[in-house]
Amino acid sequence: MSSSKKLHVQDVKDLLPFMTPFPSAEQVFAGDIKTHRRHLLPLLTLDLAAINPEWSGKIHFISPKEPYEGMIGGRTTEYHDYYNRENWLAFRLENDRYTFLGDFRYFYLEGREDSDLAEYYEDGEQGLEKAKAFYLQHGMLNPWDQTDNPQAWVDDIGSEPGVGNWCDGFPLEYEPGSDGYDNAYPLTQDGRRFHLIGWVTSYSYCDTGADAILLFYDPVEKIALFTFDWT
Repeated sequence: MSSSKKLHVQDVKDLLPFMTPFPSAEQVFAGDIKTHRRHLLPLLTLDLAAINPEWSGKIHFISPKEPYEGMIGGRTTEYHDYYNRENWLAFRLENDRYTFLGDFRYFYLEGREDSDLAEYYEDGEQGLEKAKAFYLQHGMLNPWDQTDNPQAWVDDIGSEPGVGNWCDGFPLEYEPGSDGYDNAYPLTQDGRRFHLIGWVTSYSYCDTGADAILLFYDPVEKIALFTFDWT
């Protein structure tokens, strides 16, 4: 498919027709919805066909409520696997819904105690609810009640994955980009490149989380892969 047919947008502060903000847990997760939702905040749903006409269905930006400090998965290495490791986690996408590909004990608060992290979980939850209420009232994204400061629903869709602080701890394939800088492509377990859907700023939705949530997609096995850029 020619690159001209692929969507490329940046700094989107007005919702586009293929975007659905603040989807419900039932719209985003399958299987054990309650446990998914305990650890993960649904942010934004996208129609895949709008991004690439060869694809179909829906995909979702989510934000993990962890970490309070360090990287997600940094304290649960015994539950790592190929896709779920420090600063990386993945989901199977079936019937437009995610099922976590790992063991839920990858999330530190699954069966463990940490009062600071539990409070941070609640901060993220409250921030998301506040941003949702603000959107319903004002039609814009801002978790801080600032009508003169709308945040971007998406920072970028359609760019190549330029090298950044997220490029660590996962099998990657590098290639020079057209801008003179290298791109980095995460690889599936059998060696295929993931496609970058785009990235959003977590704290624009919930006042917590990463500077950039990067979402990659493998249309063959229908895997959504997330990593997080921190500055």
